[in-house]
Amino acid sequence: MKRTAVIIVIAGVLAGAAATAQSPAISFHKDVEPILQKNCQTCHRPGQVAPMSFMTYENVRPYARAMKTAVLSRKMPPWFADSKYGPYLNDRSLSQSDLDTLVKWVDAGAPEGAAKDAPAPIDWPQGWFIKPDIIVDGPVTDVPARTKNNVLEWIAVIMPSGFTKDTWVTSVQIKPEFPEVAHHICIGYGRTTRSTSTASPIGPTRNAIATAQRSRTRGQRFSALARIEAATTIQLR
Repeated sequence: MKRTAVIIVIAGVLAGAAATAQSPAISFHKDVEPILQKNCQTCHRPGQVAPMSFMTYENVRPYARAMKTAVLSRKMPPWFADSKYGPYLNDRSLSQSDLDTLVKWVDAGAPEGAAKDAPAPIDWPQGWFIKPDIIVDGPVTDVPARTKNNVLEWIAVIMPSGFTKDTWVTSVQIKPEFPEVAHHICIGYGRTTRSTSTASPIGPTRNAIATAQRSRTRGQRFSALARIEAATTIQLR
């Protein structure tokens, strides 16, 4: 009986050691996927502006080394707000601990780990992210499939808000008709007497991204949504 008990104990210890050896200390599902959900998947998912999806391990694994380079240089995720101010509710920048986790995962060979450790998938909203009180339709802007030197000129678009008095705006969303060909949009506000939307090139920039991977020109219509304080009466569309 004693001999049998010793054998069982030893076998149990060995099995536990084998299981530990097979489980990586850091893995995609347990450590990396939650970071991607929080900081990356807003853009890195099908139909959005990023050129590749980060929704699954199979999607992410080929870009592991490139991801390490991008996060170490702080190129990704893009976040240019001054860190001296804040905190910002929609801050997508990586904390130092999250950055260290991504680098450690890549250096470990980018292991997948156990699927049971994966966080619940996010149910990403379709269409507007905020509820509209007013929608302003912008003009159609042609996005060429190919441009010289992969440079696309900045386009200035003036979109009258329709407001005739001071109005408190709590949130604004810009919604491209085809987000997969809209790299980014910079917005600003100013007084103007123009009554119609206009679009005009304001010169080339090396930082602009041309959608050279597209095989045809796509009309791009931008819609701007402003959410208005409840005290202001706006007829919903």
